[in-house]
Amino acid sequence: LTVDDEEVNNLVITGILSPEGYKVASASSGKQAIAFIQNAACLPDIVLLDVMMPHMNGLDVCKLLREEYPTLVIIMCSAKGSREDIIKGFEAGANDYVTKPVHSQELRARIRAHLQSAQLWNVRSSAMTSDSLLRRMLPAHVIEKIKLRSDGRAIVDHHKSMSVLFSDIVSFTTMCASARTEDVIVMLNDLFNAFDNLCDKHGITKCEVIGDGYMAVCGHQEGSSEHAAHMMAFALDMIRTTKTIRHPLNPETNIQIRVGIHSGSLFSGVVGEKLPKWSLFGDTVNTASRMESNGLADNVFISKSTRRLLQYSDYDFVAVPSRKIKGKGEMETWAVKHEAVAWQDVEAMVAAMSTPTIERSESEGGLPLPPSGLSTGPRRSSSLGVVQSSADDVGGGGLLTNENSLGSN
Repeated sequence: LTVDDEEVNNLVITGILSPEGYKVASASSGKQAIAFIQNAACLPDIVLLDVMMPHMNGLDVCKLLREEYPTLVIIMCSAKGSREDIIKGFEAGANDYVTKPVHSQELRARIRAHLQSAQLWNVRSSAMTSDSLLRRMLPAHVIEKIKLRSDGRAIVDHHKSMSVLFSDIVSFTTMCASARTEDVIVMLNDLFNAFDNLCDKHGITKCEVIGDGYMAVCGHQEGSSEHAAHMMAFALDMIRTTKTIRHPLNPETNIQIRVGIHSGSLFSGVVGEKLPKWSLFGDTVNTASRMESNGLADNVFISKSTRRLLQYSDYDFVAVPSRKIKGKGEMETWAVKHEAVAWQDVEAMVAAMSTPTIERSESEGGLPLPPSGLSTGPRRSSSLGVVQSSADDVGGGGLLTNENSLGSN
């Protein structure tokens, strides 16, 4: 776009550039140029702007365009070629300054240089955008392997020790059945955005979101031996965060989550070429999910291996007696004792599990004696959405939860 109040100057510039294949539009005033740019389907690559024009001079036009279009290339063209005039042009926001009468070869060379710079910037900007998007999808070390990969072979890594976390929302099924879907989605967006920020804070990698379930991992980076401690700090911050997320059915209350952590070895890899996904494989993932599904609201339950990694930490724990975990058999678990969680509920659960019950025979007017090895402890409803149940009710487990596993909601 060439802007000059003298039409002959616009014709001269058009005559210089058109033979080179450039499409040249012209404007005879600053206001006309601004209107052209504002209404154009796309921005011109370069604006050649005269300085001395009536009503609105080129410096004022340049300032306005620079505020509205920071990346627009503006070359001032003026018969005023003193050092002070050139400085004023750059201070107004010009990218370059040429003096009249314009030398055709010089003008073409300057335009080519600015176009090449703009193209290079666009390439770099696109690359940075792509890299930023990749880093939101994949860990940094995986991105480097993808860049270095010369064939389509799968990227697979073995990790000797990592910590995996699962969380889900208590009574999410009931929430979805009763609340407006839009309200639930807004709540999940607020919650998971907050969790994503916590991942950055604690050096955690988000793996997956399934419904209300959130999965994260730590320890795949080199030199991250403190992965269990980082994951525990992350988990406690997750529970603190839920206190700020309003329940869709009752805005005066907050949502509650269960959190489970397990540490162990596993494999990781990138699955698929289209929408590639970094996934985790191994029993460590399944066990971490069971820690969550067999936990209590507003608590963090961990496995024996995670407890061992945290033995020299400053955390205190409530030991939960060995119980049958679905698909895992008898397992010892622990809950962290911390101001951010409702660990008193865990102590109450442990006390209920340890309390002996009185058995009455049928001849005494009571219920039939249970088979050997099954508890007759009373079912204890909890306001946290967890029920203390007999082992017979849950297929050998000690707890019955509203949502038994990730993604079952």
